Amino acid sequence: QGGNGSGGRSSNVGNIVTSALLEDVVADFRRDAKDVSDEAVQLLDAFHMPRLDFDRMRKNFSLVPFGKEERTLYGEAVAKVDMFNQRYALIQQRILRQDIFQPKLVTNRLARSAQNNG
Repeated sequence: QGGNGSGGRSSNVGNIVTSALLEDVVADFRRDAKDVSDEAVQLLDAFHMPRLDFDRMRKNFSLVPFGKEERTLYGEAVAKVDMFNQRYALIQQRILRQDIFQPKLVTNRLARSAQNNG
């Protein structure tokens, strides 16, 4: 920790990243479990988090096993197509849930007109 009397923070102000500044940042993120659980923001490693995949036919999410795919920082073209496909499916589901896009019931109109004519 820095000995500059600022509570462990270095006095670097600017766009220069130094090793002392990085050490302070890493020290801030290395806290005990109680500190982390009290904070609103938690850092999670994306390479070790389970991935959910939505199955349209079954209409549920399933966990993708870790050994099934190799995760890299830069995905391949297939991953980008899959991302846009999942995004499109989410937008479609949200639109279909709106009342304005629900199909109108024609049977009620037919029943009313039959009662009025009969």
